[in-house]
Amino acid sequence: MIGRAHSTGRGAAGRGEPAAGGWARRSGVVLLEVVLALSIFFCASLALLAATNIALRTARRVQLEAQAADLAISLLSEIQMGQRVPADEGPEPYEDEALEGWTWETTIEPVEEDTLLGLDIPQFLRVEIIIRYEAEDYAYRLVELMTDEAPGEEPGMPGPEGPPEDEFAM
Repeated sequence: MIGRAHSTGRGAAGRGEPAAGGWARRSGVVLLEVVLALSIFFCASLALLAATNIALRTARRVQLEAQAADLAISLLSEIQMGQRVPADEGPEPYEDEALEGWTWETTIEPVEEDTLLGLDIPQFLRVEIIIRYEAEDYAYRLVELMTDEAPGEEPGMPGPEGPPEDEFAM
């Protein structure tokens, strides 16, 4: 290379000594960059770990809520279909091994007539179903209003025996 000076960062004697402190400064800057990069990586890892922990807790809560809602709706359906008598019961554990730790409870209360605005409608029952999972101190409540009639009977609808004979007389 003609006309260009080439510096290796060594002293004139080439013995590995820094030329006017350049080699020592460069090493210090590289070390600072490595420490800074590691600290940024560490902070980002902690933030990612915290976000993952929150996501896992939220997913578990959603899973518990979905299972509890399913159990409550199943119990309410049994009451509505007449497979279970509407009565105050529980807390009772589920018999299925897959539902170990889960309990259910029902509370039945008649609705007062003054809350029905004086309308001439069938008596209603307030059915409250409480599903609990004791292992995680979780409770789910489902409240439904039901008529105080036998299952399958609806106001103004014929029962299982069919309509009266005179309704179809011509």
